[in-house]
Amino acid sequence: MGTDVAIETADVALMGEDLRHLPQAFTHARRARRIMLQNVGLSLGLITALMPLALFGVLGLAAVVLVHELAEVVVIANGVRAGRTKALQATTITGPPTLTPTAAGVSA
Repeated sequence: MGTDVAIETADVALMGEDLRHLPQAFTHARRARRIMLQNVGLSLGLITALMPLALFGVLGLAAVVLVHELAEVVVIANGVRAGRTKALQATTITGPPTLTPTAAGVSA
């Protein structure tokens, strides 16, 4: 019961006991944040450019709306990139490394 509630309320839930996946989760989060910032910057920049063009009559309203809608498609396509991740490499958990006499610098 408590585990289900924790998974539902968590922003990220690692399914399993292997904490070696944490760096990949952080990398994915940083990449998603970078893509979100790109999308916000693109949207704000485009609106900043289109608004004066529409106000001064350089572009008609239909042209401004069309450019804005095309930019939304670009933003959505850019956002889809955040969902792509590389597959995890299968790793087996082994015990701590052991030193053999030759690895420790002792000749037999």
